[in-house]
Formats: sequence, C-alpha cells, structure tokens
Amino acid sequence: MSEGGVTWYKMPRPQGVTPPEEKWKLVHLFQRIQSYKDENGRQLSESLQKSPTQKENPEYHKLVNRPIDFSGIIIKMQKEQYNSVEEMIEDLLLLFNNTVKVFKPYTQIYKDALTLHCVLLQAQTELIDLDHNRVEVPDVQQCVQEILKTIYTNILNFQDESGKYLLTALVNFLERECSEEMLLIDFSTVSNKLYTGCYQRLDQMQKDLFSIFEKIRHLAKDNQEIYYASVRLQEYYILSREQVCEWGQVLDSPALRYINGHLQSDLKMEKAMEKAVRAGGSPDSTSDIDVDYSNMTVPLINMRTNERCVREDGSPSFEQYVTETGCYKIGDCVYLHPDGRNKPGIAKIDVLWEDKEGIPWFQGPVFLYAEDTKHLPTTVFYEKEVFQGHSIIRQMSDVIGKCAVLHISDYIRGRCTEIPEDDVCVYRCRYEEGREFWKCGVKTGQRQGSKQVPSDEWYFFKKPLQLWTNQGSPFLQEALSECLNATEPSPQATESEPKAVAADGKTKLPESKVPESTETEEKRTDVEQPQEMQPAQAEEQTYDADADEVLDFEHNRRIKFTNGYPLFLREKYSSFKRKFPGKTINEIRRMIHLKWKKLDSEEKMQYHLKAREKIKKNFHKPALVEVLDDQ
Repeated sequence: MSEGGVTWYKMPRPQGVTPPEEKWKLVHLFQRIQSYKDENGRQLSESLQKSPTQKENPEYHKLVNRPIDFSGIIIKMQKEQYNSVEEMIEDLLLLFNNTVKVFKPYTQIYKDALTLHCVLLQAQTELIDLDHNRVEVPDVQQCVQEILKTIYTNILNFQDESGKYLLTALVNFLERECSEEMLLIDFSTVSNKLYTGCYQRLDQMQKDLFSIFEKIRHLAKDNQEIYYASVRLQEYYILSREQVCEWGQVLDSPALRYINGHLQSDLKMEKAMEKAVRAGGSPDSTSDIDVDYSNMTVPLINMRTNERCVREDGSPSFEQYVTETGCYKIGDCVYLHPDGRNKPGIAKIDVLWEDKEGIPWFQGPVFLYAEDTKHLPTTVFYEKEVFQGHSIIRQMSDVIGKCAVLHISDYIRGRCTEIPEDDVCVYRCRYEEGREFWKCGVKTGQRQGSKQVPSDEWYFFKKPLQLWTNQGSPFLQEALSECLNATEPSPQATESEPKAVAADGKTKLPESKVPESTETEEKRTDVEQPQEMQPAQAEEQTYDADADEVLDFEHNRRIKFTNGYPLFLREKYSSFKRKFPGKTINEIRRMIHLKWKKLDSEEKMQYHLKAREKIKKNFHKPALVEVLDDQ
C-alpha cells in the first residue's frame, strides 16, 4: 500500500502558488491538528515535531522510505508548496503511518500519532461538509429519464418546411389504417411508458420507435407523403439522439451503433424485397443488391434467456444466464449470500457454465471489505471501497443480486445506468493474504457482448468526482483503546528472554522487540530464519558478545546472504522466467517462494550451507572467519 494509506489515484493539479480558496482550509486544518491537547493540557504534536535522525533511531530510517514531520509540513505551508488541502492531508497521514509502523503501541509517540490520526479524520469530515463546491454523484436514473424525454420531445415538435408536425400526421395515419388488434404499440404507448418510467435504457425506447416507423412504411406503400414523412422523422430521431447524447460523451448506449447509414441500408433492402415480391419472386432474390448487412439489426434490449457460447476447451458455457434473482452476464458483479455476516459477499463473473447435472456455476475474483484485510490502523479508505482478492468458484444459486464494482478511474467518470448508486463500490488495488495491498492497474472495463447480450449503458458525469480518503480503518477504535491501555514491559522480563540464534550464528531480537513492518512475506523470509533452518548442533554452542557484535555488523552489510533462500531464488528465476514468459516478476517470485516452502529440511539445509560458504568467501575479517570455523 502507498505510504500512509494515502490516495493511490490523484487528479493532476497545476503546480504553483497555493490558491486563495485553499489557504484558509490549510490553516484551519493544520491548526486543528497541531494545537490539539489531551486532558492534561499536553500538546500531542510536540512529540512529532521532528523526525529522529539516523543516529537517534537507525531502525526508523530502515522501515520508512519517506521521513516527514510537523516542521517539514510547516515549511511547505510557508513556501506555499501545497496546491490543495488534499496534499497536506496526504503528508499528515504519511507522518502518522510512519510513526505507527516503527514504534510500539506502549510508547507515548505511538499513542499521540494514533490520537491525532482520529482528530484528522474528524476534521477532514467537517471540512468536506463546509465545502459546498464538491461535485456530488447525480441521480443517474433520473438523468437518463431526462435524456429520453428530451429526445422524444424533439421528434414530437419536429416540423417540416411548411410548418406541419410530422408526428401528428403519422398518428392520424395509424388511427385510420390500423385497428388496436393490428398495431401492438403506437406513439401513445411509447409516451405512456416514457412518462411512467418504464424505459430504463435508450435502446428500449429506440426499439419501440423503430418498430412503429417500420410498420408505417409497410402500410404506406401507396402513400408516398406518409412514407417519406416516416423516413424523415426517423432520420431526425437519429440526429437528435446523437446530439442529446453528445455522440456517446454523456450517454453511451448500444443504440448509438445504429446510425443513418444503417437506416439507408434497411430502406434499400425493404424496397428490394417489395420489388421481388411484386415480381412473383422470393425475398432471397435480392442478394445481388449491394447492401451492407453488417450491424443492420436494431440493437436489442437484454434478452431474458440463456445465451450459450463455447469455452476454449470446447465445453459448453453461457454468455448470459437467468436465475430466480435475475439475469446475469459475463462481466457482471454480483452479491453473494452473507453466510452469517452483516454484509453480503461480492464477486465478479468471468466464466459461466453448467456441469453434467445441469447446475450452473461461475468463476471470478472476489472483492473483500476493509475489515477482511490486514493493515495498519492509520490506513484510510474511500467510502464503499473494496479490494480485489483471489478467484473463487461458486454456484449461481449463491447469487442474490447484482451490483457494480468500478475501478477508481471509471468510478469518478460515470455509472452504469441500471445499477442504483447504493449498489456501486470502488476499488483501486488488490489484496492477498499475507501480502501488502498493491495498486491494481486492471480496470473492470466494458465487455462487448453479442447482439442478444448487448453491453451496458453508461452515463458520464459532466465533471469528474473529487474523492476523499476519509474513511478510517475498521480497527482504528480498537487499536486506540489497546494502545491507551498498553504498558511498557519490565526490563527484567526483557533481559531474561533467551536469545534466538539464526542459521548463520547471528543472534536475533525476541519477537516482542522486532519492529512492526508492512514488508511482504518474501522479504521477511530473507531476513528471519525458521527453526528448521538451524543447524542441529546450534543448541550446544556458546557465543560470546564480541562474536555476536561482529556477526550483527556483517549481517547488516550482507543481508542478502543471511540464508539459502536468496540463492534458491537466483538459481530458479531464469528457468521459471523461460517456462512462464507471460508472468510478471512478482508472480514468478511468488511461485518460487511456494516451491521453496515445499522443500524438505535437508534440501533447504544444503542452500543454507552454500550461503555460509559465500559469507566466508566474501567477508575478509579474521574474527568473523574464526567464529564461522568454530561452528
């Protein structure tokens, strides 16, 4: 995870002097944090005023990549290096995160950092409430309804050169030529469905309108005035639809794929078929006419049927599947049964299939809530943020509803029109048990389905959302209570603890003294030695303080040779890289680490002995060689 749990995604901002509207926010927020005092009148920020130097606390600079303190933040404010209050909040979160990462919960500086972190979250929330210029998420369903009404109103008020309303002429023609039994849908039906909110998608309304236009052309074979009025009104509908939707910049719908060129192709095909019928032939005799038949069919709405497709291995699968809870297609995110929890599970459908018994299954990644992950108590999150986890295989009977999980770059730009805002979550990174968070560059994207399973409609905001990472960790209050009640262990208990000995003879600190870190499991494996990696005669050896000091000194200089795993990693990396050319470096390291875990103790010991030989060859201090030879 980024330092301090700060925002991974940040809108680009111009560099320069702090804007005037941001200055009062910076001063207000910083004074709120710096001047905070406890019940005894002690100012908590004093303990964080200056970060420790290399001599004072070398462990701090090992674990912290970006040291920062209150004095540095003050200097940046004086030089007007902050372009927005969000940038200063990122520095404050980084400061608290560095402190919590290095110091123990019983220390006063740890308690001060965690307390100020809570004050920052509260002040940030108050600042958001005071700032009324923030872009709020609009009611997407209401915006779509307004777009549909605007398009329909445009064709309702369209007039020709003589001032005649074309829609009125078409309505009168239908009343004269058709009975209610012949015409299943007319303009009044479309109007009623529109103003009662039955249309949730543009392609639904377009399908009904196009069926009416096609019916009029079929009935008006001998009435050229009505025929061309219908064609002209349909052409104007296409133009008006594109202008209102701004050619997909405001509303992106499969209906926009049908353009005026497709209409002209359909008209040519209709005339050719009519001419063939009059000549006594069949409609198939029009094959010699030059017509573009690709994308000619009007986009359909979501078909409530199971759409079959074939997997790469030849097994039957589905592009869309209907269950009792709804219709789901590949690419959808769904809710799963809570299984005794307060929140339902969330997963994405990547593959759909039926087994031999006809039971539907799906496979895809699961999305985890913040409380399902391990993180520092100073980590902050977006509202409704989830994290992409491992892949799962579940039955479709476990699905209880549909939702949306959008990558942050999509989340700030728009919404799927059919998913309510309460069912929309945001994600920005992946999470794996025993590892850190890491930035996820893979977006959910929009999958292009077949004509029977069209893609979703998307409404795009006029201005991207500006998000705040103001949601504290679900473990924050618990961690704050524990650290306030924590006491420093007695020196006698610390001195009585036996020293742990690593494979290379280095003494290790007891686990209670090992600084907390967010390093990955692979990096920790390179430093710490499991019990199975210790030589059998280690328990019989006695060590003096001078030898331990030399070993500690050389261990810090040559940390990559502390055990056999780095050698194993170096030997296996090339072969794994050739065997899996499409894998990333981190994925290859994880596979090699899993293979290392599966080795037995004897094989691991061989690599440990090789590592010790490298230490003897590379280290030239006589005292160290004597200690190694004595072992």
